[in-house]
Amino acid sequence: MIPEARQAIFTAKYAEEIKHKTTLLELQKIIMYLKNCIKLLCEDPAFAEYIKCILMDERTFLNNNMVYSFLTCFLLKVQSQVLSGSSCANLINILVTSLINEYHNLEPELTSQRLELCKTSGILNADLRAFILMLSVHTPKQLDPALIPALQDLLTKCRACLQQRSTLIL
Repeated sequence: MIPEARQAIFTAKYAEEIKHKTTLLELQKIIMYLKNCIKLLCEDPAFAEYIKCILMDERTFLNNNMVYSFLTCFLLKVQSQVLSGSSCANLINILVTSLINEYHNLEPELTSQRLELCKTSGILNADLRAFILMLSVHTPKQLDPALIPALQDLLTKCRACLQQRSTLIL
C-alpha cells in the first residue's frame, strides 16, 4: 500500500457526520492485521528458507510475472528478517556463476534449436530476475569480472534475436 494512503487512513479524524466512519475503522483494523501477519510470516524460519529456495533453486518460478512483482515489492520490506548479509553475498555469487555458465551455454548453433534456446533463455531470464532482486537488497563488494562482458554480449545477442524475429513477422 502507498505509505501516504496508509498514513491518511491512520490519521483520519472520526466525526459523527462522516458517512464512512465504519469503513475507515475496518480499513485500520485490516492494515493492522496484515502488518501482524507479515511480522509472523517473517519470524517463521520456514519462510526465510522458502525465499532462499526460490532465489537459489527454483529461480524459474520468477518467470511468473505475478511472483516476480510480489517479490520485487515484498523482498525490500522483509529482507532484513529473511536474508543475512552473508547469505545475500553468497546468493549473488551463485547467481553470477549461474549467469555466466548459462551465457556460455547459449552457443551460436543453439539459435537453430528453438526448444533448447527457449529453455536456456528461460533460465537466463530467471537468473537475471533473481540477480536484480538480490542487488535491490544487497550491494556486493566485488563481482566476477567476467559478468559485465557476458551481460553485454548477451544483450547484443538478444537484440539480434529480436531484430531477426521482427523481420520474420514482417
